[in-house]
Amino acid sequence: MEGAIQTRCLTIRSAWATAAYEAFAFLKPNYHNLEHNPALRPSEGRRAAGRRGATACQSRCRVPPGLPARGGEPVITPPRLPTGLALIFLIAGASSGTAQPLPEPYTPSERWSLYLHRTYGPERMGLLAVDTAIDQVLREPACWNSGAASYGRRYARAFQSRVVRNSAELVSGLLTGEDLRYHASRSFSIHGRLWNALRASVTAQMPDGTKRPSYTRFFANELAIVSTARWARQPIRPEWLMKSLAYSTLDQAETNILDEFGPDLRRVGIKVWKRVHPH
Repeated sequence: MEGAIQTRCLTIRSAWATAAYEAFAFLKPNYHNLEHNPALRPSEGRRAAGRRGATACQSRCRVPPGLPARGGEPVITPPRLPTGLALIFLIAGASSGTAQPLPEPYTPSERWSLYLHRTYGPERMGLLAVDTAIDQVLREPACWNSGAASYGRRYARAFQSRVVRNSAELVSGLLTGEDLRYHASRSFSIHGRLWNALRASVTAQMPDGTKRPSYTRFFANELAIVSTARWARQPIRPEWLMKSLAYSTLDQAETNILDEFGPDLRRVGIKVWKRVHPH
């Protein structure tokens, strides 16, 4: 019995590694460069280049950075992400139905309190301002400059995304009973705790203690992304939605890892501080 369980765990972990590789590979630029590929250059390339030069700023808002234009339309190679997403969902499906110790009931009042803290808490608003400042430095989205007005638009866009996402998670969680809170691992090994953090990024815990794919999180993330697409005039296309889902899944995995190992890092930091400043 133990050997079968270990074999299943190794298979699931291998699938997660493959899924992560596929997701990261997709996130790398994978677009045709028409200017250096004559076979893909349209017959009206020179006249189209003149028109693109007159509307360069608008194009940066309407087409994701790095996409060349072909007669005014982006040319995209077939996305590789569906394989990675399929493996991620396979992990979620393999983890579903796993019996867990019954958690404390997640009452509607607790959901509401957590929603207010995550959405409007002073600490969370400050962190959002820091994240927006990073986007300001990186010029994301690229169609906005580095001025104060652009920072305000970036902050408003990020805040709207947070409100939509957290509100969707609150309502859908009340309807389905999914618990998206992160539960720390009881394992003493690093790889066991890391696996728990990665698995929790695509699964949710149900009231009976079982796990299933976190459908409410997937839905809430996509809804938030679509609701803010108009800010940068982003065309809503299937490949863009799949890429956004991969980004949100990786972001959630990073958050879970910080939640899992954050207390340990704080303890190490305190010990180092006391050694450096004994008095």
